[in-house]
Amino acid sequence: MISKEYGWNHSLSEVIQSLLEAGLTVELFAEHDGSPYDVFPDMELNDDGLYYTKDGLSPSLFELKARKGN
Repeated sequence: MISKEYGWNHSLSEVIQSLLEAGLTVELFAEHDGSPYDVFPDMELNDDGLYYTKDGLSPSLFELKARKGN
């Protein structure tokens, strides 16, 4: 199988500030240690079905909920 992947690295502050500048209200922001995707080297699959980094020093993903208007 041949495929292409594109990605952009953005800091959390850049992501959140862009939403605020667009007039959105951030209602939820959370970081999670486990990820449903094996995206970093040497991640280990846990019994909960999520992948974790061996050192556990940084979150694997974040979730954000924002709303437009009131």
